[in-house]
Amino acid sequence: MRLRTSLCDLLQIEHPILNVGFAASAVPELAAAVSKAGGLGVLGLGFPVEEIQRRVSRTRELTNRHFGGNIIIATFASPHDR
Repeated sequence: MRLRTSLCDLLQIEHPILNVGFAASAVPELAAAVSKAGGLGVLGLGFPVEEIQRRVSRTRELTNRHFGGNIIIATFASPHDR
């Protein structure tokens, strides 16, 4: 039995499976493996920009399939909290 959803069509993937792009544990090797298996691999991304570029480049070396990125944005206290 094959499960196909409109999300699969939208993302051009075979299976409606995405790995969580959770910080440093969502490495290029994991994202590429999920994408190769027909899901959508998701990288955990943050800063500095050079690290984002390195992770994206490495993932592109490992797969020619689609993958995504979860950009982790640090939250800062508002001026009213000080």
